[in-house]
Parts: sequence; structure tokens; C-alpha cells
Amino acid sequence: MAKLFADTVLESNAGQHEDVLFPNWENVSLGNSLAMVKRKSGAPYTLFAKAGAVLATEDSSAIEAYSSFGSCFGIAKQLINDAWDIWGQRESQDLLNGKRTLPVVHALSVLRGERHERLQNLLADARESSEHHDEVRALLAAAGSVRYTALIVWLYQQRARRHLTAASPQGPAGGELRMLLEQASLMPQPMEAQLQTEQT
Repeated sequence: MAKLFADTVLESNAGQHEDVLFPNWENVSLGNSLAMVKRKSGAPYTLFAKAGAVLATEDSSAIEAYSSFGSCFGIAKQLINDAWDIWGQRESQDLLNGKRTLPVVHALSVLRGERHERLQNLLADARESSEHHDEVRALLAAAGSVRYTALIVWLYQQRARRHLTAASPQGPAGGELRMLLEQASLMPQPMEAQLQTEQT
């Protein structure tokens, strides 16, 4: 158990370190972004779920199911938090800090030419003032990044549900785990409005 905790701290810290470094990277791929989220947020939730399972049972398949549930839940939760930061409030702390969260990475990977350059310039300006945040949001919507982020969140939610079903938690604890997952599936209203904008 001590080794499990130590390994998770190292993995999570590695993800946090990458999160800090990404604004200084010229190119961050979608794969880089999701791998960082898995280390930064998936690993701690894997630990929470796996530790309880290890203490409760010796069934390796159940332990694996809980571990996988924790990872997928943690990733989905982090991506929802990233979406909330951009679309759930007037001033985005991630944009002010230059964070390369999944919606931003997606837009930078699909936009070309003048729109790509425009987004890069706006991201730099957004670190200085929140008055540019709405322009960044508009370009993210134009790039389809809202829809893409929502799709990835849905994918990890579905995986989490499958793993939780395989784990088959019983009693009040099972109900609480299912409730946590359902609460994490709630998307911010501003993001839903952006999705409707992309569809029209």
C-alpha cells in the first residue's frame, strides 16, 4: 500500500509538472494533453478507488475494475473542470495562466493559417487581460473544440460506467459511487450554449 501511494504521488506530480510546462511548449498534441490529464488527475482517483478495493477484497478483477473506474472518473472530472474554467465564468484562470487545456490544444491542432495565428496571439493577450477571453472562446467554438471536449468527456464517462458495472459495488457505497459519476457528467450551461452555437 505504501508503494502504491508513493508511485501515485510521483505520477501525479509528473502530470502537474507537465501542466506547468505546456504553456512553454511550441506544440502540444492532443495525445500529450490527455496523457497529462491521466497522470495529473486520473492517477489520484485511481489510487482512491484501488486502495479501498485492495483493503476490501483479494479479487484481482474487482481491484482492476475499481482502478479503471477511478482513472476514467478522474480524467472526466478534470476535463469538465477545464470546461467550467473557460465557459463557466467571465474570467478564466486557465487562460490568464496560459494553461494548455484540452479545448485550447484541440483548437490549436485544427485551426490553420490566419485563424491559427489569431488564436495564438489571443492566447498571449488573454494572459494579460480577461477582456480577450470572449474572443478566445469564439475561436474555440469555431474550431469545434467545445464539441470535441464534450465528446471526450462522454467517452470517459461511458468507460467509467462500464468499469463500475464490472466492479458491481453494493449497498450505500455503491449508490454514492454512482451518484458521484452522475454528478460529474453534468456539463456547465455556458458550454451547452456553445455546443448549440457550433451546431447552428
